[in-house]
Amino acid sequence: MTKKGGTQTEAHKIARGVYDQKGKTLEQRLGKGAAKATKQKMSDSHWSKNGGVVWSKGLTKEMDIRLENAAKKQSKSRKGKPHKDECQCPFCNAVKGGCEGSCNPNYKGGKETRICVVCGSGFECLPKSEQKSCCVDCGHIQQGAAISGENHPSFGKKFPEWGDRQRGVNNPNWNNGSSFEPYDIKFNTALKYEIRERDDFTCQYCGISEDNRKRVHCVHHIDYNKKNNARENLITLCTPCNNRANSSREKWEFLFTTLQEIWL
Repeated sequence: MTKKGGTQTEAHKIARGVYDQKGKTLEQRLGKGAAKATKQKMSDSHWSKNGGVVWSKGLTKEMDIRLENAAKKQSKSRKGKPHKDECQCPFCNAVKGGCEGSCNPNYKGGKETRICVVCGSGFECLPKSEQKSCCVDCGHIQQGAAISGENHPSFGKKFPEWGDRQRGVNNPNWNNGSSFEPYDIKFNTALKYEIRERDDFTCQYCGISEDNRKRVHCVHHIDYNKKNNARENLITLCTPCNNRANSSREKWEFLFTTLQEIWL
């Protein structure tokens, strides 16, 4: 030991790991403090002198026995210890074919036989399974029967409250009962054909034609007045656009009026 404030002795340095028993420092043991000649020897042991090419480059196991031996050693080191013939571990039992059925440690009784609730035929399934039908077709029939008729959660229930809340004046699209008013006698088939022909048999909102939709378009009253059959108040719309125009009428009336002013 040294006095307080003094220098460390060699024994003290060895105890702290600065030196080993041979008197070499930690850097020297790791090769960091090696001389240039030593480093050159270490480099030559890994690299050949002809341009730094690895000695095994371009060789195969068939050409050099050293490569074959190295491959065998590496393969053997990865395989681990071989199991004995009398080993009864799950892996060995699976290899020997003795891990099936009741021999398997996870065996829980196997499959059980059930009767299909639809066709009455027998089928096998695991005990924990909730399967009640033997095939996909029977499964669809079973699911349909499970929620049809009295089994349906809404069977026998009526919902008059919703209808009352959306009927008449309570409906947000209520327009003083104008839908019950009859159309003017002048709003006939000939007038409708004239308007559709004027608009080239095309919906003036989405642009789809009657040929593409494969049905006759509707003729819509822009101001929603069934008595106003002026040509500028009529416009051609497909059925979906005509149904869409029954809500937010002020917006659609402004849009179609603007379009008519531009086109006519």
